[in-house]
Amino acid sequence: MIENDNATATFGLSGVGYIEFLNALHTHLTPRSYLEVGTSTGASLAVAGCDTIAVDPRFALRGCASGKRTRTFFFQMTSDDFFATENAATLLGRPVDMAFLDGMHLFEYLLRDFIGAEAACHPGSLILLHDCVPSNTRMALRQPVPGDSSEGDTAGWWTGDVWKLLPILREYRPDLRLHVLDCPPTGLVAITGLDPASSVLADRYDEIVDQHAGSVLDEGRLKSFWDKLELTASRPLHAEPERLTELFTLYTPRSGMASGSNEIEHMQNEECIVGTSSEAGMDFFPRGRFPLRDWPPSDGMLTVIEAPKIEQFRPPEFVCNLSGKTIPDWFNTGDQIHVHGSYLVSRSDVLLFGQNHLVSQSGLWSCETRTFKRHWMDNVTVPAFSKMYPGVKPGIEFEGDEVVLDCATLNQCDVDSIIEPLFLATPLEPDVWGRWMTTALPKCAQFKEFGNGRRFFCRAEYRWQRDLMKLMGIDEAQVLEHDPGKTYFCRDALTVEYSVANLAISEAEKRIYAELADACRRDSAETFGERIFVSRLSWSAEHPHYRVLQNECDLIAALSKLGFKTVQPEQLPVKEQIGMFARAKCVVGLGGSALFGVRFCPPGTTVVDIESSDVFIRDHSMMLSSMGHRFAVIVGRQDPADPAPVHKRWAIDVQRACTAIREIL
Repeated sequence: MIENDNATATFGLSGVGYIEFLNALHTHLTPRSYLEVGTSTGASLAVAGCDTIAVDPRFALRGCASGKRTRTFFFQMTSDDFFATENAATLLGRPVDMAFLDGMHLFEYLLRDFIGAEAACHPGSLILLHDCVPSNTRMALRQPVPGDSSEGDTAGWWTGDVWKLLPILREYRPDLRLHVLDCPPTGLVAITGLDPASSVLADRYDEIVDQHAGSVLDEGRLKSFWDKLELTASRPLHAEPERLTELFTLYTPRSGMASGSNEIEHMQNEECIVGTSSEAGMDFFPRGRFPLRDWPPSDGMLTVIEAPKIEQFRPPEFVCNLSGKTIPDWFNTGDQIHVHGSYLVSRSDVLLFGQNHLVSQSGLWSCETRTFKRHWMDNVTVPAFSKMYPGVKPGIEFEGDEVVLDCATLNQCDVDSIIEPLFLATPLEPDVWGRWMTTALPKCAQFKEFGNGRRFFCRAEYRWQRDLMKLMGIDEAQVLEHDPGKTYFCRDALTVEYSVANLAISEAEKRIYAELADACRRDSAETFGERIFVSRLSWSAEHPHYRVLQNECDLIAALSKLGFKTVQPEQLPVKEQIGMFARAKCVVGLGGSALFGVRFCPPGTTVVDIESSDVFIRDHSMMLSSMGHRFAVIVGRQDPADPAPVHKRWAIDVQRACTAIREIL
């Protein structure tokens, strides 16, 4: 990422070139409106495919200036004049989705450009600043001075003092999220979390300029500047588009949410579900056999509920390996957690099958997560899924990297058409407590905020599912039962998509869990005390071939001597389960769905996660770290004679495990 020649105080970047990275952003984020300041020859303009505004006082364009874009507005004027006389959002017909600022290389100019660009954007837009990472002191002078041959390819580069935007924005706009990408030769700063209504920088412009005008980047300050950069590697983002769209996403303004309200009112007294053969809208019904394509992230987006972010991973207090074999070293100092983003998405005239797979007539495909989608599609094809959720589904085939859907296998009489506007909430594992904790429970809160008269379309077969919805304030009359075994045609569905399927917990989700925990703590009896052991005995009795801890009774007896009370959460009413975890100060739990109850524990709770193998250690540790818990991991020994490929029966050295647990109490 960084190349450093200490003898000459020269630094370098070794990521993806900035034009190539800009091209990836245009390709995978699919902005619908783009603003560029400092177009010059048009190299950066050439990778834009949407409606565009280009501003430069002296264009020197090479090649076809308009590319394949429908509309390109060229303003041959200074950026100051442009922002003083023009309205970018009016010209483009919408706020700016993405902006690239590469104008005059003096910090006060770039500061004014940022102020003007942010005002033309919406809160989910992305602004990119070029040339903010000089590799030597010569390059950072306010007047261009050519370098000598020792600099090689960068001898002609001049960044000016726009590097000052980094300390300025960090000091005056801490609400912004800054990612400094290692794109050679002089970096790319990606800024999200925008506030188009903010006047902080404009109001304090003179103060900011006075404060930074005299700053010069000498060799000592250059080294300090690089030491504090916290660079984001561009190559992994470029190589794996799902990581790119996890970190950055674009969306339409929230006002678009009201578009279906009249239709909702009109349909309130109509029958919700009808046979497709009687539904005139079946012109939109997908037909034939066709490959599925990922739905572009910005297509159908109504609002960002919460943007993705990266947090520092806090490793466990200890990992006690009792497995008898070497396990991977999952935990490295400086590891990061990718906390998922969540997005409210509108889908019209779509086929719904399986857990929450949505397919348009043209073959666009989305589900609850934007990563591991093929895994969840494959999950629909296994015999166990059809046994658990019987019903008619489209044919699903895998051809190399492609997923092919065959709707010719569907008889329209077997497909239910839902004409009432829906809020789709069924999680990817419809009847798994852990998945309900991870996504269905937050969706209950999001339905209350964004539902706008829709029906809550969700799997609700079991009492605990209905109790959770009731605790979240969803009335039974609002719920429309979803059967994952059936195939539906939905005229109007809102749903929530996540940038990545992981167990890390976002700030908004923490508030949801905390509010429910507080309510259940007040309304349930204090029965179990501050130290609890989350047992799987009743689950093991029901599923004797699934990850059974063979000496769990010995562990229970040993933990009781340490003051732990054994609980089997699934035997308790949901409110009591949540209240129990909310009061606990120390939880020892066997890895699995029951462990997810620690989401209701206050930050700082001591949690010991006892795992049957190393498979889920990292995922569970991410969850515990993101919750702010003080946690440790113990790994037991699987029985090699068990023929099961995963989730084998296992045992634990009880004495050594309890010795380790004493250390963290």
